[in-house]
Amino acid sequence: AFVKSAAVSRVLPSGIRVSVSERVPTAIVRLSNGDFLVDNEGIILAPAAAKESKLPVTLIGWDESKTEKAVKDNLERIKMYQKMMAEWQDFDLLSRVSIVNLADLREPKAITQDSGMPVSIALGKELFGEHLRRGIGAIVGKGATFDAVNLVGQNMILSSRRTQEPEQVASQ
Repeated sequence: AFVKSAAVSRVLPSGIRVSVSERVPTAIVRLSNGDFLVDNEGIILAPAAAKESKLPVTLIGWDESKTEKAVKDNLERIKMYQKMMAEWQDFDLLSRVSIVNLADLREPKAITQDSGMPVSIALGKELFGEHLRRGIGAIVGKGATFDAVNLVGQNMILSSRRTQEPEQVASQ
């Protein structure tokens, strides 16, 4: 599955040359039957190991149907995932995220941990590093009380775990 293409040619007088182009895993995607390595073309390569050090964040929301729209959307998910990883690395936040939810491409979310609880942080369609940094800042120490940080314009709205009533946090 990791071979993208292979070519064999004859080298005179008595040799052969084999050229192999490999597929490189660029994301870990959670499917209905487990986590899998996927390349930048959306090709599923192999089951992922328990922990892949070079791919610390799992992508959820993959469209498993084989339609043309699903293929196109999954390629967009891979591009968005790669952009997020690069920005979060630049902001030194990559270790704070365990899952990225790209089920809705217009509303991507990062799942992080705070106070031992999972917290969903809305990221908007761009500035992923800045939005994640602000979301973590808004939720720090409040993970037991709030389960999500949503963006509304420049404002961050915290969603309560118990009452599901939003609480607005001033822009930072």
